[in-house]
Amino acid sequence: MDKKKLIIIIVASIIFFLMVVMSGIAYLVFAPRAEPVAEQVQKKPKSAPADEEVVEGEEGDEEMDAASMAFVPMEPFVVNLKAVPGQSEAVAQVSISLALSDPKAEDAIKKATPLIRDRVLKILSEKTAQELMSKEGKDVLAKDLLKSIKKSLGSESGRKVKEVLFGSLIVQ
Repeated sequence: MDKKKLIIIIVASIIFFLMVVMSGIAYLVFAPRAEPVAEQVQKKPKSAPADEEVVEGEEGDEEMDAASMAFVPMEPFVVNLKAVPGQSEAVAQVSISLALSDPKAEDAIKKATPLIRDRVLKILSEKTAQELMSKEGKDVLAKDLLKSIKKSLGSESGRKVKEVLFGSLIVQ
């Protein structure tokens, strides 16, 4: 009778193991597919400003070429994105640079960096993964960031920030 119990235990263990393996395979085959994990964003070339919009209320906004501008890179931002019911949580890593019409404004940017980072993180945390994946969503984000950064710097230094450029934008 001991042999029968041993055989029953071995058969039950094999059946249990096979059920676990089959469940894993079924999950992999039938689970819904996620959106692309990462998307690199390239900045728009300045030579094609046809679809760019000027932020309202700015004075003296003329097209600038890269040679006459200064660029201030910000440390990368890593933030949890706004949750959408029925989808898994998402995280974004965003690298931006600020395009300045006057290199002297770099000092004001450096002094205001904690305030700028705070506002950028708050804006990013209100975005969903879907919003950041579309071109329109990135354009809206750039405008929102530009307005907030200009507000953080005040009127004189704020006017010297001409554009927010994405170095990378990764959503997971």
